[in-house]
Amino acid sequence: MEKFVQQFSTEAVKSGATVSGPYDLAGLMEYLRKLIASKKPAKIAACRPADRPDWLSPELIKNLATALPDQTISLITDPQTAETDFDIGITGCSFGIAQTGTIGLESSNSWARKVSALPLIHIAILNQSKILETWSEALELVNRTPSNYYALITGPSRTADIERVLTLGVHGPEELHIILTNE
Repeated sequence: MEKFVQQFSTEAVKSGATVSGPYDLAGLMEYLRKLIASKKPAKIAACRPADRPDWLSPELIKNLATALPDQTISLITDPQTAETDFDIGITGCSFGIAQTGTIGLESSNSWARKVSALPLIHIAILNQSKILETWSEALELVNRTPSNYYALITGPSRTADIERVLTLGVHGPEELHIILTNE
């Protein structure tokens, strides 16, 4: 597993993502606090991972906001909201692919898609035990899962379709921060 974690981190960084960790829950929250404080967002949206709802529970998100007293932050966790103009989106990940540094998000509900695709900064939380070696393994996992939608993300959004000039953040987040956990 450690080999896959290292390969995943290397490939994700090559694609333009930032990778940190692994952290336990306390370390995760501390790292999130520092990262968010450095970005000075006005609005943050969070979508809890289905397999670890304690990571982004409403209580932890509120504690995170109160740990940033110099900033006024609106925390959006209600999937029914029509709000879409948030600065940071925080999601969990269903798996990672070491071969390419790709993260996979089970996102059957539209809230998970909004939180990962609309903000300028996407923070993705990935348990290192869910890092797979190859795309083949990921496809096997996806085929066994009763979900109808997965987002596969490799690095921040990028395009070069306008005059062949590489531009970040046109069709999605311009920053991708992947935080590895060991729980």
